[in-house]
Amino acid sequence: MKYIYLILVVFSISCGQILFKVTANASKGFHSIFELLFYPAFMTAAMLYASTTFLWVWLLRQFELTEAYPFFALSFTFVPLLSWFVFKEAIDVKYCLGILLISFGIVLSVTR
Repeated sequence: MKYIYLILVVFSISCGQILFKVTANASKGFHSIFELLFYPAFMTAAMLYASTTFLWVWLLRQFELTEAYPFFALSFTFVPLLSWFVFKEAIDVKYCLGILLISFGIVLSVTR
């Protein structure tokens, strides 16, 4: 179950990245920093990052850092997949191969 929480942390951080991109796209029309700070997608991303940080610290009580940290490589798979889904960005075959290699590397790091 604790591995599911690790994946949840990385997925939440990845969703935050998507929300930051939504904010960046919208910010082209902003006239001040306050519009950015109070933009709903930005505020949601910031709250998501803050709450996820608490979960990450709790997880570090359960794992060694060398065991937990490789899971952050999943963000290199989650963010582009979410970008493809949300923004219709392209993902090619080489990238899919990279996703497989990253996933294989995480499995190797967990099975000691």
